[in-house]
Parts: sequence; structure tokens; C-alpha cells
Amino acid sequence: MTPSLKKLPKKTIGKSTDKKNLDTPYFPSKAKILEFIEESQGRVGKREIARAFKLNPKQKMILKKVLREMKLSGEIQRGKGKKVKKTGTLPSVAILEVIGP
Repeated sequence: MTPSLKKLPKKTIGKSTDKKNLDTPYFPSKAKILEFIEESQGRVGKREIARAFKLNPKQKMILKKVLREMKLSGEIQRGKGKKVKKTGTLPSVAILEVIGP
């Protein structure tokens, strides 16, 4: 065997196409998160947002902080439980009392 045809050690094979780097999702901006909340049909919580943007566990912790910041700034508000919604939106069903014409 010539030295140029030797087998490479297993450590170096596949390093250039590391699977972790290819599967790492990007973190969405506040505008993208707010747009997702507006466009979703059902209730939206941290879990649904994380699933939609395919976030990893570290990014889920960042998402929790971002949602807290958005709540404090008034961009979103808490609904029932841990669900969030855009500030100023009405619920899909409401009980109204009509007083006059």
C-alpha cells in the first residue's frame, strides 16, 4: 500500500458534515413569534411555538425569556393557563348582553 491510499482514522470521517450542525434550527425573531401567534387557529403556548420553529432545549429556555419580555412590554398577554395571545384581540366566543338598539 502506498501512503496516500491509507485508510483515514474513524475520528476524521464525517467531521465536515456534522449532523448536529445541519439539524440546528434558527431562533425566530419577536416579529415571527407574534406573527405565528396571530395566524394560529387554536390556543398557542410555549410548546406549540417551540414545535412550530423546531427549537432545541436550549432555545426553549431562551423562548421562555423572550415571551416574558414580550409580556412585560405589552406585545402579548396571558390567556387561560400558559397560553398566550396578542394584546387587544377578542376571544373567538364571548357572552354579550345587548342593552339597547
